[in-house]
Amino acid sequence: MKFQINNVLIDVTYSYQTKPEELSEEEALRLVENATITGRE
Repeated sequence: MKFQINNVLIDVTYSYQTKPEELSEEEALRLVENATITGRE
């Protein structure tokens, strides 16, 4: 999973490559989105 933030003041690219085995892909995606998307992007 890769995220990129483009802003006049900020240019950040980061990615997550692993997930806990007990989570499904959908659960892991939801967990990452909830932790990283704050509305201040």
